[in-house]
Amino acid sequence: MVLGDLSMWGYTAGAVKYYSVLSFTGETMYAKETVMTVSPWDGSGSRCTFYTPVDRAYFATYNLTYPYLPNAAYAYYDGTYLVDFGGASDWPVLEGAYLRILKFPLTVGDTWPALDTCHAFPGERFPIMDEDVDGIPDSLYYDTSYATTTYLNGDTVEVYVYPMVVGRFYTASGYSGDTFYCCNRLTSYYYLRFRYVRGIGMVFLSIDSMLMYQTFTMIDTSTGDTLPVPPYLVGRYINYQVWEYTTTAVAERPERKGKFVLRGSVLKAEEEVSVYSTDGRLIAHLSKGRSTRLKPGVYFVRFRRGVVRVMVR
Repeated sequence: MVLGDLSMWGYTAGAVKYYSVLSFTGETMYAKETVMTVSPWDGSGSRCTFYTPVDRAYFATYNLTYPYLPNAAYAYYDGTYLVDFGGASDWPVLEGAYLRILKFPLTVGDTWPALDTCHAFPGERFPIMDEDVDGIPDSLYYDTSYATTTYLNGDTVEVYVYPMVVGRFYTASGYSGDTFYCCNRLTSYYYLRFRYVRGIGMVFLSIDSMLMYQTFTMIDTSTGDTLPVPPYLVGRYINYQVWEYTTTAVAERPERKGKFVLRGSVLKAEEEVSVYSTDGRLIAHLSKGRSTRLKPGVYFVRFRRGVVRVMVR
């Protein structure tokens, strides 16, 4: 299997995907991903220069259950790796890391460093917002992690990342008697599984577990003795987050007559309808009385109160 270009893995301008998202709390939420643009990129803004520009997709993910501003991210293919989730700091919870998700040619058992070094080196610190609210910006770093192709069958490939390591340095400090506390560091370990399908893209993401460790330094101001506290576990989450692709995020329902007429390959709207491909792409939006000719295949026709699957032969 070869990549060819980003469109083979679902990155086409206007493409839409929906996901159900199960968190460790047991709550199920829903998300929508939309590819905003796909354009040539020469590596500007990163450490890399591509003398032959590569395709880079800019996409946005929305939390449909608790709407808020979309979380934007990037994906690109550099000739060896499909790099995904670049800059996605809030949703999904991948802390903004650019990850090398797939390596080509796809080979079961192949292992590679998962962190994309065009954007970050292991241990390099980046400023982030003042999370400890002391008036001083804090910082974040990514540590070495690896990815392995664990499954390959036809158009489906699965990859395991073990683990993705994200550290945060906090500047807040304070005294307790003669003891000065400083240099607080919080390190999270994410164990990730991905499944990609050719023509669709990511159809499954599981953060199987997330471990969080904390460490800090104590200084006795009366003696000058310094004691770094070894990392200790402050959080352990199993099945932290699971994303599953749900096609168009609308259940297939029995056909309702009177919404459209399909004669051969021509679909005519009796009221306002939208036509989607099975991978979630908007094919046509028709107002009442308008029509479109469809290529052979399966489509979802969405109208005000439902969705119908139709087949064009």
